Amino acid sequence: SRFGAVLLKGCCGAFGRAAAGMATIVGYRWFAVMALGLVQLLLAQLMWIPWLPADKVLIPQDGISPWLLCALLVGFAAFSSVRLDQMGFAWLRFVSASVQGYIVGHLVVFDTSTLFARSSFAAFLGMANAIDRMSTIMAFQRAVRDASGEAQVGASGTLNKDGRSLAVEVKNVSGSQLTVYLKDRPYIFSNNLKVDHQDPQLQLTAPPPERVSAIAKELSSPGFQLRPWGYALGVCMAQWVIAGFGTADSFVAGMVTQDALIILCTPITFALLWYVATSYDDGSIKCICLLVFIGLCTLNIAAFVPMLLGFASFAVVQLVAHQVVAFVAIPCDAFLFLKLWDPSAQDLAKVGLLHILMSGERLLMSQDPGAPVAIGTENLRAALLA
Repeated sequence: SRFGAVLLKGCCGAFGRAAAGMATIVGYRWFAVMALGLVQLLLAQLMWIPWLPADKVLIPQDGISPWLLCALLVGFAAFSSVRLDQMGFAWLRFVSASVQGYIVGHLVVFDTSTLFARSSFAAFLGMANAIDRMSTIMAFQRAVRDASGEAQVGASGTLNKDGRSLAVEVKNVSGSQLTVYLKDRPYIFSNNLKVDHQDPQLQLTAPPPERVSAIAKELSSPGFQLRPWGYALGVCMAQWVIAGFGTADSFVAGMVTQDALIILCTPITFALLWYVATSYDDGSIKCICLLVFIGLCTLNIAAFVPMLLGFASFAVVQLVAHQVVAFVAIPCDAFLFLKLWDPSAQDLAKVGLLHILMSGERLLMSQDPGAPVAIGTENLRAALLA
């Protein structure tokens, strides 16, 4: 249509102008794939595309104008690339991705003629999300490496002295002179030494924990891992509205809802345990809270496979009942991210433990912002970044 041609021209122009500055937008690859998918829908109205018949796209469904949905799709895709994690609203990325999936579910007719286009689009979204996640990790590691060589109070490293490599921590900085503390305490009386920052025997390998936390707050992007899940859920909701919510949908939706409630309620239970443990001085109460905490962690690990099977059953039912293939984005995201990262089992264990400790730090700080945090993650952070 004429309006479609005008909208296509405008989208291409806006996309071209934004391309030069996209690298400064967090998660821009997801936005780029979503924009290219929209351009493909508009092109299907103007030219023949084998995998996107013109009579199967941009068709008014459920009484909603497809052109309004296109405009909303661009808006929500751009919204998902904003630095919401710094504002404390990282969960809005999941909501935004769900709305995007809901809109996409109304822009394309779900049948075999569009199956290839929908599955490939979901796969590209998953791969773009994986690259977005990996880019934030690489930016974080680069920033930490750049800060590691700076002379700062609290920085740690090694000092070669008398043929031995000693772990040190910077205690004071005065110009180029540093006062370092020997962590292994090899001497009886004083384990503080003054060294020059340019001394080749001194190697600073890790910045202060506060600096690492500040870098993580600035560069990390929690919520990216939930975007494929939100997109798939939004597409399913769109088909439930258009085609109806059947008995099979109700059965598997109940299973997934139960698993989701367990996942969502676990942090709340941890917070209640922390509150009870800190409200009473009795050692038996603290011991019970610790045992319950360990039990909950064990339960979550043991329930991983059943939950995974439940989500897989949900995806299969949606594929059979509504030809929904949006769930392809989830394994594409996970597999490509693990391939790019290529972690060992030890790396995964360190990341899991580090995540638990940093979650505990955030929980303690949220309860009493002025209280010192007694959980030390310096060694794990250094090992993770090594």
